[in-house]
Amino acid sequence: MHGGFESTILTMSTYAYHLGMLIVPMGYAHPATMSTRSGGGPYGPSHWAPQGDDVDKDGLDDHERQIALDYGHRFAGIAEKLRG
Repeated sequence: MHGGFESTILTMSTYAYHLGMLIVPMGYAHPATMSTRSGGGPYGPSHWAPQGDDVDKDGLDDHERQIALDYGHRFAGIAEKLRG
């Protein structure tokens, strides 16, 4: 459904572990992660753009925008807590 984003994100996580980085997943905190058809999931925001005549010329849909905004707030909140 998401064009392989999940496996890409999981593969990239390995490098973060080796460098001691923290990973902040989205989880299923936002209801749109369960209903989006084009992007965003428990690993974080994403966007899938199909090719062909049925391409959405407007870009991101409302679910993708909301998932990205909520993830940004979540990430900023965790960064603020870590800042001390």
